[in-house]
Amino acid sequence: MRLIAEHLAARGHIVYFVGKILKHSFTSSKIEIINGVNVVYLSKYYNPLKVHYLNRLANLKHGKTIRGILSDKKIDIVYTYYNLSLCKRYLKLKKSPEYNFKLVVRIAGMRWFEQIKVNASLKEVYHHLFETADSLNFISHGLFQLYTDGLKDLEMTINSKHHFIKDIGVALVTDKPIRVIDSTSETLNCVMVSRFSRYQKRQDLLVEAISLLAKEIPIHLTLIGEGPNKEKMMNQVKNLGLSERITFLPFLHQEVLWSTVLNQNLLCHACEYEGLSKIIIESMAMGMPVLASDVLPLNSYISNGDNGFLVANSAEAWAQKLKILYKEKAQFKKIGTAASVYIKENYDASINVLDYEKQFEKLMKQ
Repeated sequence: MRLIAEHLAARGHIVYFVGKILKHSFTSSKIEIINGVNVVYLSKYYNPLKVHYLNRLANLKHGKTIRGILSDKKIDIVYTYYNLSLCKRYLKLKKSPEYNFKLVVRIAGMRWFEQIKVNASLKEVYHHLFETADSLNFISHGLFQLYTDGLKDLEMTINSKHHFIKDIGVALVTDKPIRVIDSTSETLNCVMVSRFSRYQKRQDLLVEAISLLAKEIPIHLTLIGEGPNKEKMMNQVKNLGLSERITFLPFLHQEVLWSTVLNQNLLCHACEYEGLSKIIIESMAMGMPVLASDVLPLNSYISNGDNGFLVANSAEAWAQKLKILYKEKAQFKKIGTAASVYIKENYDASINVLDYEKQFEKLMKQ
């Protein structure tokens, strides 16, 4: 979303980007111009005791700030994630004649589906949101297919007002050379960067695959991220005696993250499904070979053996594929180059922003 804001601002549009910053007191919101974007910082009050009235007071202050921006700045388009509390607020404001904005909801994953499976009462809430929003932005064709399949599974029928399929992509650094991969290193060094969630992400497949390969090839895996399933994964690694083969790191600052990732041979991404993984397309843009689960929508932009590698979702399949790639590391450079070309042709933010601009202008005329 930051890239959408920055590239729209670069094209002369007035853009406000709203975020939160942790404070120890209720202070006024702050606006700072960054890369041409008016960044609005809402104070997120430090409330370790989770006192209810303090949270409510903070939400009231945030609501007042947002209403002021919408009204005073004559906002035409509100673009947001499908955060239910935020979307409810915007839908309520749209009923007032004081505001005249279109609400565009970004669908970047399937969390809505997982939430409904756990709490059936949310089915009606999401139904209302998806039908009432002025437009739904799906970030890939594969994700739109997952959305459609999810609706069928939940026996939901949604008649959305409008939708479009597009992702902003990545900010390409054109003067940065394609990464040169060391295919002569004895060890196959792999890395996965992702949240340790209780659903969707499958770091466990990689751990089991490393266990199967431990006595066959020299291989090391670095798992970067945080999340509720991390402790379980760490215990699994310890119980399998793989502590020297698998390293855990927390989420890292961008500079350190990329220094770590680009020093590996292979980016791995094991999952049940995905939205549009930024770490994957950014890595591909820099010439990093990627091995990912053969699932939607990853298999819609990774072509096995052409610009990356795909593998079935079982520990045995992952182990077999990693063993093959260990022997064929010499092709990584060719794959990385093809990946970089593909991303530059399809996920250049400076080009993709034109589609967002076109969609937003179309909505404003309705």
